[in-house]
Amino acid sequence: TVATDSGDDHDLISYRINKLIVFVRKRFDREEEAMRSVKFPGRKAHVAAHTKLLEEILELKQELEEGDETSPFYIHVFMNKWLNDHILTFDLKLARALTDPVVTELRVLR
Repeated sequence: TVATDSGDDHDLISYRINKLIVFVRKRFDREEEAMRSVKFPGRKAHVAAHTKLLEEILELKQELEEGDETSPFYIHVFMNKWLNDHILTFDLKLARALTDPVVTELRVLR
């Protein structure tokens, strides 16, 4: 069943965590493919960061399934901090590499 805003908070949080996992996996797969395609030098560390976040989200999901009453505020703070840190340290470097004129030229020549 899909939880709604008027439903149980625990079910709603669990539902949203599941949606987040699906989104994160798809997003990370696309980023990792882009990194492979340009032979991105920071790929190993970036993929490790992806793995760590996914593990932390899966751990949070398991805690919820085991009945832990994790606060929505905690989840919000956790995701906000992680996403801001990740975007500012890893994704910004990747974006620069993907838009670098030399890298773009090399992709066109392949």
